[in-house]
Amino acid sequence: MNILAILRAKQFSPNSVEKDEAIMMAVVSRLRAKGHVVEVIPEDTLLTLHAVPTGKIILSMGRTPETLRWLSRQDVCIVNSPESVALCQSRTALSRVMKETGTPQPPPSGSDGYWLKRDDGAARQHRDVVFAKNKADLRHRLAEFHQRGIKVYTVSVNIVGDVVKFYGVRGTGFFRYFYPTDDGDTKFDDERHNGPAHHYPFDTKVFQQCVERLATAVGIDIFGGDAIVRNDGTFCIIDFNDWPSFSRCREEAADAITTLVVNRFVHPGAIRGYIFDYGGTLDTGGCHWGKFILHAYQHMDVPVTEEQFRQAYVYAERYVAQHPVILPDDTFRQTLEKKVNLQLQYLQLTPSYLSPLTSYLYQKVCRHISHSRDILQQIAQPKVLVSNFYGNLQTVLHEFSLDSLFSGVIESAVVGVRKPDPSIFALGLESLQLPPGAVAVVGDSIDKDILPATSIGCRTIWFRGKQWTDTLVVPPDACVTINDLSELLTMNPSTN
Repeated sequence: MNILAILRAKQFSPNSVEKDEAIMMAVVSRLRAKGHVVEVIPEDTLLTLHAVPTGKIILSMGRTPETLRWLSRQDVCIVNSPESVALCQSRTALSRVMKETGTPQPPPSGSDGYWLKRDDGAARQHRDVVFAKNKADLRHRLAEFHQRGIKVYTVSVNIVGDVVKFYGVRGTGFFRYFYPTDDGDTKFDDERHNGPAHHYPFDTKVFQQCVERLATAVGIDIFGGDAIVRNDGTFCIIDFNDWPSFSRCREEAADAITTLVVNRFVHPGAIRGYIFDYGGTLDTGGCHWGKFILHAYQHMDVPVTEEQFRQAYVYAERYVAQHPVILPDDTFRQTLEKKVNLQLQYLQLTPSYLSPLTSYLYQKVCRHISHSRDILQQIAQPKVLVSNFYGNLQTVLHEFSLDSLFSGVIESAVVGVRKPDPSIFALGLESLQLPPGAVAVVGDSIDKDILPATSIGCRTIWFRGKQWTDTLVVPPDACVTINDLSELLTMNPSTN
């Protein structure tokens, strides 16, 4: 594969020219070692090129307006896209996206100083981002900006807390954060305004999900930024940018970026997107939910035969489908509790079984979801969820920290179409904006997932687990069969 790698112009790498070049060259060396032809050019000479041939891949660190306009005219795959880079360069536009995604930002007012930042492109020198200790100092700094001809800028309040730098490569599971005052590796020494890090405890998992959700909304693949963690564990994002130098984790980042490029773009027959089923696929390890709950009844020694349970299970499923039992804000635990309660009522069993059964099932689901989440984070291709659910799937995804991993969610109760109707998978294709042959549908049901997806031309991957009945199930000839989601990471993309 032919790849064009564009190095960042020096004016956009203040105090970091060597570091920025180092991460790009680390990626280039790995791609060349895999047999790919990579041409490296400085951003300053980019405009001497004519249009790039279709089929070529561009890795760009470019930031100049001329570069972004040139890139936007190329009919090729580009990382990072010029649209996402332009969005990162506009703090005003980025702030709007952060607000839309619920990303914590600095409050509108404060008493610990201000930050004045130019907003007509990425910072080129130290004076483009300045600290003002009070309003009088801010007026003085604004006057300096005006003298330099900077008319577009933003003002935000200074937040007291630990400065945290983060780095990520979307869709690969790579995410790291560091305290710059710990190692002294700083570009402009702005961190001194907050003093040495206290290492205030905070929810790192929520932090990562928040950042990755923002990256997905921006459409950026390779990103970094800064956050402030307050002494109460809350945090806010104060900077978000395209393709940092990754100087603290360069080798790991280069591996992740190489994985991103190879998995998403290099193999001509590669899967370019995934549609995942939810129930029975991501939450039970491929086991049909009927069998999953039956095993819990048996484990808890509930006095019921398998046939009696089957009747109760079918009754409860039909009841929640026909009555507004499950509410949009119901968590999965609440959903589970309502369904098990209906089963116990049908079986005329004491309610004392409800809490033990629900707790046991929920703990097992949490373990399966944790494994699924780890796998999904390592899949670089865009992913959409298509599920027969009750109208509260978004609540459930947020509950299990899965909401940032899918670019779209197609839920039967919301769209008015249920599996096995193939049109619900067509909605998934529309969300991905990919042709059927470039998309793999992953599900645990041959009848509801594999056959309808096959009928509209999608590639299919059957997650084989314990079925509702013991009838022999045979997948279509072209269907790939897996016994664990982790097998998705080791498949040859060109032969799936």
